[in-house]
Amino acid sequence: PPPPPPVVPLPCPCPSPCCCDSQCKFRSRKRRELNARAFAREVQSSNDNPSCNNTTLRDAIKQNLVNDVWLAKEMIQKAVTAKYPSIPYSIICATGDLAYTAQSQDFCLVQQNNVSCYVFRSS
Repeated sequence: PPPPPPVVPLPCPCPSPCCCDSQCKFRSRKRRELNARAFAREVQSSNDNPSCNNTTLRDAIKQNLVNDVWLAKEMIQKAVTAKYPSIPYSIICATGDLAYTAQSQDFCLVQQNNVSCYVFRSS
């Protein structure tokens, strides 16, 4: 059989300024950094924890966060669906820093052992 196609590495995701201290290696972040920091200040003023505003989501993530991002995503999805069966949530897990943009009033980001998982209400 032919060899599998080469795996192209994804670019380094840039962290959200409100939850991570590591620096991004890409220049494109700098252009948006001021707006992101201004937004982070607004979020902090309306919420004590800008990376998580739902303790139930935080607990579900922490209990199911493993080093395999695919497995973590599936386990977190099952746990969140069990807690909120009629509410749609999106789950994103990645190794390293996690860059995202989402508009949601119900969200939580947990980082542990170089794995980040972000859960937010979809609608």
